[in-house]
Order: sequence, then structure tokens, then C-alpha cells
Amino acid sequence: EGMEAYVAAMKSAKAESVVTGLDLGSGKNGLIRSFFLVETTKAADLQAAARTLYEKIHEMKVGEVTTKVVVTPDSETFGKRKCDLITTTQEVDPTSPGAGMVKKMNAILYGENGVQSRMTSLSDGLLLTQGGGKESMEAALQTYDSGHNSLADVRKDLPAESHLLVLFDLPGLVYNGLLAATTLPDVPVPFQRAAVEELQIARSYGSVTAVGSEGSLNIQAHVPVP
Repeated sequence: EGMEAYVAAMKSAKAESVVTGLDLGSGKNGLIRSFFLVETTKAADLQAAARTLYEKIHEMKVGEVTTKVVVTPDSETFGKRKCDLITTTQEVDPTSPGAGMVKKMNAILYGENGVQSRMTSLSDGLLLTQGGGKESMEAALQTYDSGHNSLADVRKDLPAESHLLVLFDLPGLVYNGLLAATTLPDVPVPFQRAAVEELQIARSYGSVTAVGSEGSLNIQAHVPVP
């Protein structure tokens, strides 16, 4: 029932575009940082359907792993905006082989509090962040409110319109991964954080675009060369 309502809301929302991103971080909120933005004028309806879906899931068990989802509507405030907090945790049968490893990996990837997502409606879209704590949502909203496109220079040489656009910053991802590695508990690495920071790796985006037309699909890839 919850899934059907969510699918129906997605169809009704008539999303103009969907944007998502992934990065690595470090600290108490785990490694994974991601965001998801659906451009639509019916964000409130889509958010309500998402709440229902999460509430219907609530708790499910697969094998020896029990997943619990807790939704707290409008639990946080960012300026004039209210934000839902969705917390997903996993419990593994302590007698199961590898239970300790699963718990440790989840803590490394998402933090001790489980997978925490934040969701809020905007005037022209629904925004969801995952990982990174409140700071991730704050940063996403600041970028949205500024109206500044930090990737404009990257985008200018690509097709003006495309059905799929993928931007990937491999140097930046490696750099953040190395920084994160220095903070992992009980994981020895052969370098210090200061040594990584001295590298001063600049972000450099490669891209893949796909433009479809009747009877054809044009795919272009761009890899920046220093």
C-alpha cells in the first residue's frame, strides 16, 4: 500500500528532472554522503507519500538481519524550513557469524546512529540528504538558496540539453577517501592525514552525457587532461 501510494505520487509529481550526488566524508557521521533532488511543483505531496512509505516499512527482517525505519516528521528546523528525520538501523542476531563485523561496517559507513536521512520540501522540488548529519542538509540548502551553480564552467562545454548527465570527480573522490581512511578506527594506514592534506588535489570533473532522439542515442564522454 505504501509503495503503491509512493509510485502514484511520483507519477503525479511529473518531475522535470532528478539530480543525485555521492561523496565520501569523515567523522562521527560515517563515510557516505549523498543527496537526492526531485524537481517538481508537487513536492509536499511527494514528501507525504514518502513518509507513508517509510512508516509502512517500519520493520522488516531478512534472514538474521532486522531493519528498522523511524520517521520523525518536521523534527528539525533550517531557517524557515522544517525537515523530516528518517533513521534506519540494522540489528544482526548476535549469535550469527560475522555479526560484529556487520555492526562495525555499518558504523564506519553511516555512523553510530545508523543511516540518517533528512527530507524537506522546496518551492520547486523535494530534497533529501543522507549521511553527514545536519551539516549536509545545511550545506545543500545554502547552495540551493544561493542560486549559484558551482559547476557552470564544467557544464558549458557539454550539450545544452541531455536525457542523462553524469559528472564524476575522480581526483576529489580519491582525496576524500584518503582523508577518510586516516579517521577509521582500528584500520592502520601507511600515511598521516597531514600528508594527504599537503597534496592539495583540485577537483576535476569528467562527464558522460546521453542525448536521445527518434531512432538514435548519442553518448559522449569527456575526461579532463591536466
